[in-house]
Amino acid sequence: MVFGNGQKLSLSPENYLFWHSKVQGAYCLGIFQNGKDPTTPLGGIIVRNTLVSYDCQNQTIGFLKTNCSEPCERLHISGAPSFTSTFILI
Repeated sequence: MVFGNGQKLSLSPENYLFWHSKVQGAYCLGIFQNGKDPTTPLGGIIVRNTLVSYDCQNQTIGFLKTNCSEPCERLHISGAPSFTSTFILI
């Protein structure tokens, strides 16, 4: 994904594909057109395993790719897939 200022955010398939609950081995694209509006709203699927920081004063958003399942693993709970950490400030 490329933002207006040229900053890039790399997305893993887990960030834009949904597992199809009725068709085994099938996935659905989780990004859709926004009607006649040329913008695309970003929903929860985009920020899976990502910490998002909002700096209203400086009008920036930061993304930190992380392993959100790590706390679950420490508690011996099955969780989300692992990802490496990368911080992108937009």
